[in-house]
Amino acid sequence: MGLHASAAVSATTTAVAVHDALAGSTANVRRGLGLLARGSASSFSSCPNDLVPQPLTKQPPQCIDDDDCTSREDLFELRKFSKAVDKSLAEALQRTQEARQTFERRVCDYHYASTGAHSQALADACGPNGPMVPGGSYLYALRRWSNAVHMLHRACTKSQNGCNTIINYLREHPDDDIGAAGTHGKTQSKTWTELRVACEVGETRSPVPNDSPVWCDEVTGLCEQKSCRTWWREMHKGRAKPKPWVDDRVDYDDLRDVCAWVKNSKPTDEELHEYQHKLLDEVAKTKEEYCIPRWVEGYCQTEAPATRRARCILKTGQRCERGVVMPGSENDDTSDWAERFEEAPVQVEVAPLPVCLLPTPAVCLWRPRRHRAGDCFL
Repeated sequence: MGLHASAAVSATTTAVAVHDALAGSTANVRRGLGLLARGSASSFSSCPNDLVPQPLTKQPPQCIDDDDCTSREDLFELRKFSKAVDKSLAEALQRTQEARQTFERRVCDYHYASTGAHSQALADACGPNGPMVPGGSYLYALRRWSNAVHMLHRACTKSQNGCNTIINYLREHPDDDIGAAGTHGKTQSKTWTELRVACEVGETRSPVPNDSPVWCDEVTGLCEQKSCRTWWREMHKGRAKPKPWVDDRVDYDDLRDVCAWVKNSKPTDEELHEYQHKLLDEVAKTKEEYCIPRWVEGYCQTEAPATRRARCILKTGQRCERGVVMPGSENDDTSDWAERFEEAPVQVEVAPLPVCLLPTPAVCLWRPRRHRAGDCFL
């Protein structure tokens, strides 16, 4: 456990050093929703460092072509084919499993330390604001897991008549992988399990609880809690199904994209109705923009601008009282100005008599007392 703590603290120090250093129809609607684009090839379907799947040792069973593998004999053949597919993707599958388990342990370690089992410094190192290095934040482990899942899917698409076959069949018949007890894994396809779990976490954004151990020592292999799910139930006073922890972050969007590979979801009537109206609005805007005459500024002007005159000085030094201001010149800055709020003209019929025109005695009334004479007559 001391090694675990020292690794987390050293990871935090490394992260700080790095930070300082770097300072229409239903079919058309479904196509618009991206439901018919599953499995299409693109230039982004492979990367230079992708793993190449090994050749298959078993061909797909006939029940897959018949679209029915529910019988006992067909299920036995389907299991053998699933194991052959997993063997052909062994390296990519192993990386995905290790990345998922690392993330599950790391996110449970964060909650376990946050409850007071360990210091707050260790809890912060495992948390979302921890260092993005191995042994640091669980979000770093999440990104590594997401990359591994996408790499596994790219390897699956390269498997000719192999991985794609079993994935497409289970996508159309997901109940064939559920046993009598309601648990997954009936077909024993590890590839399908990894993709399904990634979709579930990406959709719900609830990584806790899970079945991984909690706070393990990498040297001795000992763990303080054997199961995160059991510990989570004990933390909630032994309730059989306590509410999971929802981590609502955009970091899970890459895992949610996996659902398009394992789910054959169909839009509801409300979604179809809403999308139809959205398409109609877009068509109306497009017609208004390109199919209806529009006014273009600068063409077909109704009247020429009025000639503006101003005082100016010629190059010879002569003054011109009513020179014509040329359009576009430096003096043509207010030629198009107009008074938007014109005021009515002010008319005065009788003006008041100025004070200086009043009689002399009246003027004396306006003088200060100290300047007055004995009387006001001159």
